[in-house]
Parts: sequence; structure tokens; C-alpha cells
Amino acid sequence: MKNSLNLMSLSARRRECIRTRLRQWGRVLTAVFALVAVVTTERYIEHRSIAHQQIALESKYEPVTELKKANKHLASQIALIRAEEQFVLALSEREPTVTLLGVISTAVADGGSHVFLKKIELNNMASESAPQNESSTILELVGTGDGGAAVNQFVKTMQTSLPFAKVDITSTQDYRLKQQSLQDFSLQCNF
Repeated sequence: MKNSLNLMSLSARRRECIRTRLRQWGRVLTAVFALVAVVTTERYIEHRSIAHQQIALESKYEPVTELKKANKHLASQIALIRAEEQFVLALSEREPTVTLLGVISTAVADGGSHVFLKKIELNNMASESAPQNESSTILELVGTGDGGAAVNQFVKTMQTSLPFAKVDITSTQDYRLKQQSLQDFSLQCNF
């Protein structure tokens, strides 16, 4: 047997032992960091692959989502058209009302759309001078016109459009709004 004799001082032996341990821990930490780097890189590549697949699927099905949005928009438009159709069908049962609304809208359009109606009221009233079975119908219109000329044009159109016995302007009031002359009016049409 060989016995070796260590002639190094105690402090030198401690330093050598610390250096050896540091080298060992350095190798262990380097191996761990390398392993973590490899696993992290693999996971990152897998994540990027899944993200690319998801983007590809979303772009593949994007037309379907656009069609769903368009379908919802068209469904709401169809619902509005059906509601309007029901309104017109309900009014068609009352032909005079539909005719009257058409005449009023034509009169507004003939005035160059310078007349805006706020109230349209149709009343059946028993006439005192007429026989008991006959009643007169009174149409009351309240609105605003872009000056007196627009209101007068509206009244003339109403007189020529339907066989009204008479169209009376019951009240007018001029006022200014933002340097524009406007006129509030109310009409009474008897027929």
C-alpha cells in the first residue's frame, strides 16, 4: 500500500476543495440550464406550431363568421320588412286611411319637404245640419313649415288632392331658429 502524504497547508487544501466543489456545481448547473433550455425551446416550438394551426383554422372559418354576421343583419332587416308589411296590411283593411296617408305624404313631398307634420288626427263628428246617419270627418294637422310659402303650398296641395269641403288654417305662429324663419301651423280639413 501506498500512503501519500499531503504537504499542502490547511488553507490551500480548503481553497482546492472549494474550487473542486465550484467546478462540480458549475457542471451540474450547466447541465440543468442546458436541459431547461432544450425543454423550453421544444415547448416554444410546439406552442408556435399550435398558434399557427389556430390562425390557419380561424382564417379558414372566417367566411363562416362573416356569413353569420351578414345573416343576423339580414334577419333583422327581414323582421323590419315583415313588421312594415303587417302595418301596411292592417292599414289596407282601412282603405280611406291608407289613401289619406298617401295624400298627406304627397302634399309634404310637393312642398319640397319644407313641411314637417307633428300631429295627424282623424275625427268623425256628427254634423248638426246633416241628417242623423251622416257624419263629417275632420282631419287635424299640426306641423312646422319652412316659412309661410311652404305652408301655403301644402294647403293648396291638400285642397286639390282630396275632395275636402274646405281646408282651414286654424292657427299660425312665426318664429326664428338659428337665423331661419319657421312657421308653426295647424290645419283643419272637413270632408
